Amino acid sequence: MIKRIVEISNPARLSLKNQQMVIDRDGFESATVPIEDMGVLILDHPQISHSQGLLSACSGNNVAVIICNGRHLPVAVLT
Repeated sequence: MIKRIVEISNPARLSLKNQQMVIDRDGFESATVPIEDMGVLILDHPQISHSQGLLSACSGNNVAVIICNGRHLPVAVLT
């Protein structure tokens, strides 16, 4: 199956629940994405917070996490 590329470009809190990434944003309902469906997670906003459990699950499922700076350029890749 083709993996999904998920980009977070607004302030959000990311966590893990039942092997799904939970995206919490102020003023919006929570959204979820199954970790097993993800291939790349792009974090492109300075006000994104994430849990260690989420990063661990991404690593365990071969999800590349790309962290961008204030100019929207990638500065780190976690694999």
